[in-house]
Amino acid sequence: MFFNSLNRKLKKSYGVVNPEIGRMVFPNGEAEYIYVGTILNTLFSKRDVFELLKVYVSVYTYYKSTMGNTAKTYTYAKKKASGMLLEGEVKKLIALVMFNLTASKAGISDPVDAVRQYRGFVDSYIETVEGIQKNAWRFKPDTVDAGTVNSPLLVDGVCGVRDYINALKIPGVEEITYKRNSSLHLTDENCRVSYAIDEYKLYNAKDSSEIATLWFNIYGTENTDVQPACFSDKTPFSADKVAPELFEAVTKEWKNIENIVQNAQIPYDQVKLVTSTFAYFYVIWTFSFKGIRGYQCDEIEKRYTDGFAEYVKQAFENAPYKAVLESEATLKDMLKRVDRRVRNSYHENNRTLIDDGLSREFILEFISDEAAGSRIVDAVSRRIFEEWIAVGADADQRYLT
Repeated sequence: MFFNSLNRKLKKSYGVVNPEIGRMVFPNGEAEYIYVGTILNTLFSKRDVFELLKVYVSVYTYYKSTMGNTAKTYTYAKKKASGMLLEGEVKKLIALVMFNLTASKAGISDPVDAVRQYRGFVDSYIETVEGIQKNAWRFKPDTVDAGTVNSPLLVDGVCGVRDYINALKIPGVEEITYKRNSSLHLTDENCRVSYAIDEYKLYNAKDSSEIATLWFNIYGTENTDVQPACFSDKTPFSADKVAPELFEAVTKEWKNIENIVQNAQIPYDQVKLVTSTFAYFYVIWTFSFKGIRGYQCDEIEKRYTDGFAEYVKQAFENAPYKAVLESEATLKDMLKRVDRRVRNSYHENNRTLIDDGLSREFILEFISDEAAGSRIVDAVSRRIFEEWIAVGADADQRYLT
C-alpha cells in the first residue's frame, strides 16, 4: 500500500519537473524519476523523498559539470544537503549519482547493493585527494621533467586536464585537441596514497598532427602552473651531465688564477690555491645559476667533492700527503663558510653578486703576504665577477631545472 502511495505521489510530482532538467537528469522520463525516488526512499528512510530529489538533481548536474570530480562534488553536496543528510549519507547520495550515470545497468538485480559498492569508489577518490593534499610536496611536478610519467602534472580533476591543455601556448598551434590514451595505477608507499595517472595525446586541430604526450594526476585541488618540460627549449637538468662540465671549468680556472699569481711573482701554496678555487668557484657558480634547485645543488656538490678528492691525489702526488689529505676536509668546510659569506652579501645587495671584499679574502686563502696579494686583487676580481659568474649564467640559460 505504501509503495503504491509513493508511486502515485512521484508520478504526480514528475508533472511539475522542469522539462529541461527532466531531460538532463532523467533522460528516460517518468519511469526513471520514479525509479530514483524509490531508491532514495529506500536509502534514506524517514526523510522527505521530494526534498531529497531536489538535492539529487543539484548534485547530479554538478557532478556532470565537473566531469566526475568526486571530491569537489562532495564539498558541494554537503552544503546542498546540510541539515538533511549526514556526511556518510552525502557520500551515499553521490554513489547513487555515479551508479545512475553508468552506461548500462543490465544484470544488476539489487541497485541498493550496487550503490553500496559505488560508495567505496567515492571514499577512495576523496581519500586520495586528501592524501595528496597532505603530502603536496611529494606530488608537485618537477620542472625538469614535468608532464612525464615520472612527474605527472597535478590538476583539479578531468576539467583540470581540459583547462590546463587549453591554456597552453604553443607556437604555430591555434587550437589543441586531445585524447586520453592510457592509465597507470600507482601507490606512494611513503605516504600510503594509491592513485592513477593518465596519459593524454595532444594534437594540432588544424592537421591532426601529434604535438606531445603528457601525463596527468587528476587528484589535485587546483591546476599546477608548472609548464611541460617537453615544450621548453632548454636541456633538462642532469647532474651526470652538468657536474663534469663544472669540474672542467674549475680545473681551467685554478690554472688561470695561478698564472695571475706567478706573473706577479708572489709566493703561494699551490694545494691551498686549488682547494680555494674549487670552493669559491662552486659557490659563485651556484648563485649565478639562479634556477638551480636545492636538491640539484646537493646532487652536484656530492659529485663535485668526490671528484675533487680523486683529482688532488692525482694532480699533487708529489705534494706532502698530509696537505693533500687535509685539502678534502678543508674543501667541505670552506664550501659551507664561503656559502654563508656570499649568501649574506647576495641578499644584502638586492640579490646581486658584488665584490665587497670577497676577492681579497679568496687571495688570502693561499697567499700569506697580504700586501703582495693586494697587487692582484683587481685581476682576480675580474675573473671571479666576470668569468666565473658567466659560467653559472650560461648554465642557467641552457638547463631546465
